[in-house]
Amino acid sequence: MSWSFLHPNRLWLMLLVAAVGVLYAWSLRLRGKRAVRFTNVDLLDVVVPHQPGWRRYVVGALMFLALAIGVLGIAQPYRSEAVANDRSMIMVVLDVSLSMMAEDVDPNRFEAARTQAREFVEQVDESIEVGLVSFSMDVRVRVAPTLERDKVLAAIDRLDLDEGTAIGDAIVTTADAIADEFEDSADADSDNESDAGSDPDSSDQGDSAASPLGDGETAPAAIVILTDGETIEGMTPGQEGALRAKEYGIPVYGIVFGTPDGVVTLDDPATGQTITEPVPVKYEELDGAAEITGGKSYRAESPDALADAYEDIRAQLEPALKVPEPLRVELTVRYLVAAFALTLLAFSLSLWWLNGLT
Repeated sequence: MSWSFLHPNRLWLMLLVAAVGVLYAWSLRLRGKRAVRFTNVDLLDVVVPHQPGWRRYVVGALMFLALAIGVLGIAQPYRSEAVANDRSMIMVVLDVSLSMMAEDVDPNRFEAARTQAREFVEQVDESIEVGLVSFSMDVRVRVAPTLERDKVLAAIDRLDLDEGTAIGDAIVTTADAIADEFEDSADADSDNESDAGSDPDSSDQGDSAASPLGDGETAPAAIVILTDGETIEGMTPGQEGALRAKEYGIPVYGIVFGTPDGVVTLDDPATGQTITEPVPVKYEELDGAAEITGGKSYRAESPDALADAYEDIRAQLEPALKVPEPLRVELTVRYLVAAFALTLLAFSLSLWWLNGLT
């Protein structure tokens, strides 16, 4: 869900609200100066009645808040939502294993990968949902597919490194997460049609249109996975995990990042000594996963090459995945109702506390 205004130029009216606030503060100060001109204390209470103090400020604050919210309403705010049966999504899957500390790529594999992943997310067409998965020995869905880019970018910034590499499990988990998203959309469509009194035949058609996975056709989704190594012993290898993605019709685009000369420096837990361990890149698993699913595999040995790989993936995916403009849900009425309610509250309090608005 993204947030914007149909007429952002109208937000300049906030300056008018600020100007009125300055005039209001100046009038209160002027009122105080008038009071101290009278040296006859006995006459002061007659000339300037007892001031309502904080209550006047509360009423004033409510009025200005109402004005500010009203200006936001005039600018016509709206949020963008994906249409349930027209969703397209890309899941970015990042390797966060310790081998990504290797400095054969400046400043290191992990930081370079994180930077390019951010740029990729920012450049993907706004109508395509983007999610984030990280994997080491464990696989975690950090952000489910969403139109809110800020959520994905923030999750990328929070990533930390850990031990192990589980490429196949990462592909399986990601493919299942995508399938669940489409299934939820299909269920939502079915519920909406039932609520609207649709006949059973039309409801079945809606489910079929909203759930393209598992029918042998290419799904409106893709997995973009970046890693520098191979699966550790005992975990699902990448080629095997790719079979799950193939079942759903989800192509896997793989980027193998790093050089054959990469090394990492670690502390040996047994001896406490610092050791240097080679971590050369391994290509076989992502090459195989891409081939099995109908995707493509890239080999990147520098940040520039990684950026080129992401750009090529984006150029290939967007024409296939791009959907109509997201549904715009206009929020103008909500803001105007809130502004009216605050104005009514301020008016009522002024009559109760201040015997009027002045």
